Amino acid sequence: SYGYGRVDVYRALKALAEPKSLPSPALLGWEGGQVKAADGEEVQAVLTVPPGAFNLPVYSGSTKSAMRFHLELVSSPPNFPQNIEPAGKAVYIRPWGESTVQKPLSLQLKLTPPQQQALPAYKESGTNSTEQIAYLYRWSGSRWLRVGGGLPFSASALEVKSYEPGLYRAGWSAAPATDRISGPDRISTALAIAREAFPTGADTVVLSRADSYPDALAGVPLAYRLQAPILLTNPQSLPQEVEQLITELAPRQIIILGGKSAVAPAVEERLRQQAPVTRLAGKNRYETASVIAHTLGVKGQAVVVSGSNFPDAITAASAAAQAGSPILLTPPGSLAVATANTLNRLSVVSTEVIGGTGVVNQSVWSKLPEPQRISGLDRYATSAAVVKAYQPQGDILYVATGQNFPDALTGGVLAAANSSAILLLPPQGLTAAQIQALHPLRGKKAVALGGRGAVSDQVLKQVQELIN
Repeated sequence: SYGYGRVDVYRALKALAEPKSLPSPALLGWEGGQVKAADGEEVQAVLTVPPGAFNLPVYSGSTKSAMRFHLELVSSPPNFPQNIEPAGKAVYIRPWGESTVQKPLSLQLKLTPPQQQALPAYKESGTNSTEQIAYLYRWSGSRWLRVGGGLPFSASALEVKSYEPGLYRAGWSAAPATDRISGPDRISTALAIAREAFPTGADTVVLSRADSYPDALAGVPLAYRLQAPILLTNPQSLPQEVEQLITELAPRQIIILGGKSAVAPAVEERLRQQAPVTRLAGKNRYETASVIAHTLGVKGQAVVVSGSNFPDAITAASAAAQAGSPILLTPPGSLAVATANTLNRLSVVSTEVIGGTGVVNQSVWSKLPEPQRISGLDRYATSAAVVKAYQPQGDILYVATGQNFPDALTGGVLAAANSSAILLLPPQGLTAAQIQALHPLRGKKAVALGGRGAVSDQVLKQVQELIN
């Protein structure tokens, strides 16, 4: 008699209320809140726990229905590598128990200004900048791993999504000395992007086939959560240069996206010589995206894109990763069964559709929970609309060709790790919608993903002149 259920007013008020702010240590219930660690009167770290981040009772007022969050400043953390300068206090987030994160937390650290000002940056772009960029790092037990960030030296605080406890610290790194990341082919470009995104190594590596895109499209949010690069391989054989980089990164686990026809068992066996291997696969691209979404484990939100039209998924990847939203695929004219089931199992209450009615039509849109659409007249206008809706906070804007997608595909994790986005460019130059989207981004630097055959120097220069 109540249809979808009575309105839960108490839960609604708790979810929408301003989060309570407490000093560390603090007990937080279902409604979440903010926990602060201070050095005297000055707050150095804030951990924000959103409502419903953990599977806790909504109504019980006992301590058994709450979780303890403890942040403590660490006076003598392990040293950063030589090319990273500390940017503030290190903070240790004590383990909060066995409960898994269902919505990403946010960790904000206060930044101290960089001391060095003579590091090269963007020499090839014609600027005289000597900027440094702030990143958040997590101590893995043996090394500092880059989590995210990418903010300019003018930033006073750095805020990055967090999924696990541990020791965190912000650090300054020199801005890239080039305005282009590329290799002779898509596999080599993916390697160059991985080195740029994870210069201190990675505990996880994600691998996908180089000659087809659907599996890797949905993998960007998971790779970002695990601080993992996405590398490409031939379906039947592992390129030597890919194996070499995996050795350099020294991961503790490797994740293959796609079934045995996408990445052969022989490749999997070769990878097992490096680290334990997990394969995430379904019977088709829609099921594989669903498997990846369940592995990501975030509930309540999702991004839905066409499984047969790749530019929109690439455009959405960085924003989805930063928000912690899984990317689900669907045919243009009917909602995939695997996608519908995943929306239910992940208790999705809001979806974001990227692309117009030609790629995800109104019939599909009407079956999605609380759908919102971001789209343009074509792939380039849609890309501009996403950049406009999620203006990059980082210092770098990444650009890639909209004609072929492997460079932008593997660059999604890099863009997310730099609090940025990827703007897809037409070969003939910027469209009016893209020029309009670039105007608010003045002061950023443009970096191309792919060689000059993908993004010409002329088009890259056009972007740089607009935002410089």
